[in-house]
Amino acid sequence: MAFEDCPNEGNQKRDRLLASINNSSAFQELAGNPLLLTMMAILNRNEELPRDRATLYERASEVLLQRWDGSKNLQDSSPLDPLVNNYLDYIKKQEMLRLVAHQMQKTTDTLDAANLLINNKNLDAILTEYLISEKISDPALVAKVLREDLTARSFILCFLGGDAYGFVHRTFLEFFCAWHFVVSFEKKQNITIEELKQDVFANRWHNSSWHEVLSLIVGKLDVSFAREIIKYLLAQEGASNDFSNLFLAAKCCEDMRDFRQIPETQNQLIEKLQSVVDSQADVSDDIRNQARAIIAKYQSEPLL
Repeated sequence: MAFEDCPNEGNQKRDRLLASINNSSAFQELAGNPLLLTMMAILNRNEELPRDRATLYERASEVLLQRWDGSKNLQDSSPLDPLVNNYLDYIKKQEMLRLVAHQMQKTTDTLDAANLLINNKNLDAILTEYLISEKISDPALVAKVLREDLTARSFILCFLGGDAYGFVHRTFLEFFCAWHFVVSFEKKQNITIEELKQDVFANRWHNSSWHEVLSLIVGKLDVSFAREIIKYLLAQEGASNDFSNLFLAAKCCEDMRDFRQIPETQNQLIEKLQSVVDSQADVSDDIRNQARAIIAKYQSEPLL
């Protein structure tokens, strides 16, 4: 047993993990996946779990890319492994995964999102281009070694047969894609807040395949920008799209570290959801019930 010499410590950490899961509906959903539950348990050994999904995914990716000892039983390692594992640290691997996830997620703009895959040619091309920018010698060869590292050792990508690869869990794809946009906005400053609203959210808020990505973007943004995007969603006309703008806005609020930071915007959301419940128009019972459930959640967690 991991804590057989210190049973009290083990009990405390177990109780801390259970409390984190029980206090968050999002974490309860994540805990249903064995890989994500394992990541949560590993993180919980040394620290309290983050309160928001975006930070949890970021920390979990660090475990997979940095601490996860998936290579200990692998034989015949490549002589290029020291380069992949030492120079290309987990931060650089996260950068590459953001590029891969963004390229894969973009296909949902025009194609069925049921199975998001990337072939080895396109995957290697993305990795190679990044390695060239980092001035790595023989980038095409290193890209192939790196592809093996991300699948057989870090287990964040997986080989699906033929020439197809995918993320080991859709959650990681969505998170890394969201992180790509946040880095472009906050760090690289390649896009403005208006471009984020008009080019990213305006074109995709009605596409359910993007809702996880969009809400995770908001979850990683500073509260002032998060508020601006949520207000933008509330201003959209969503009746013809089953009010998905309102349900996405609610999801974005949930992914914020503390939705109580935007009480005025929250109240606007509740008012609009109540108008859906009270509408005399042809609104399905399912939509009305979804709106009622969100209102009830906020009523059980009063705003400050």
